[in-house]
Amino acid sequence: MPPSLSTAPGTKLAVTPVIHFDRNTQGRDFACGDTHGCFSVLMRSLEYIGFDIGKDRLFLTGDLVDRGSESMEMVELLGESWVASCVGNHDVMAWLSVMGQAFNGVNHQAHGGAWVQSLTPPQRALVARRLSALPGALVVETGAGPVAIVHADYPEQDWQRFGCIDWSYMNQLHGLAAQCLWSPRRLTNGWNEPVKNVRAIVHGHATLEMPKALGNVFYIDTGGWMPTGRFAFLELETFKFHFGPLAHSVAPPITSLNTALHRKLDQEGGAKPSTYHSAMRALPRVASKTRTDRGA
Repeated sequence: MPPSLSTAPGTKLAVTPVIHFDRNTQGRDFACGDTHGCFSVLMRSLEYIGFDIGKDRLFLTGDLVDRGSESMEMVELLGESWVASCVGNHDVMAWLSVMGQAFNGVNHQAHGGAWVQSLTPPQRALVARRLSALPGALVVETGAGPVAIVHADYPEQDWQRFGCIDWSYMNQLHGLAAQCLWSPRRLTNGWNEPVKNVRAIVHGHATLEMPKALGNVFYIDTGGWMPTGRFAFLELETFKFHFGPLAHSVAPPITSLNTALHRKLDQEGGAKPSTYHSAMRALPRVASKTRTDRGA
């Protein structure tokens, strides 16, 4: 369990700044925007683009939870070897909420956080453990250089300055870490100057009708968590976009993944599994992803 937290000024959180991933030489790597508790839509979208969990990897821009009805399933998904995420502002708020704390200046429950109130103590412990382990950034190696994934913004023009960000204060609405979690400044201002010493940076947070690139910075949240949106998947090796179906056309549970397992459980007299366990048990076993923690 993470340490007891307080959001009083000066309180520091124990946060991993960055996790690095070696190049995937067996399959494809995809980045996807905010999922906001929409596990079933995400799984259907992965099916739709032909994602292979035996060799492909999925990197998320954070904001895994809140708003949708499957936040707990998204937390459970973090236990799979083929998926990783950086931290988003909603993840921080949910982490603090399950610890009995509040985020300074923001009402989490009013922003989709009511699901936390119905969690059991074991579920709260899992949410705290998984969300507190999310790093400030992911860096994924590709054949043309590293691609960084940060939730909302990167306030510098050189990736080598990433180490200047103090992530231990990301429970505040000020400072460089807060800009990375909350700010749409680069997008709002239309800054096209490429960030140096990185192949590209990928952001979510700001919901757009279609992905947008400013220099070497990609904004890929196309609202797959909204009824009228769909998930966009950026293939990191080629920078080709793949799109899932419109979210309103996907009705949970994921029938194609659940039917066989439910039939088997009916025959055996077992209990119906959750949407998450249905999907995961019906999918093939996955290979371990290669991860090295090296600092920025």
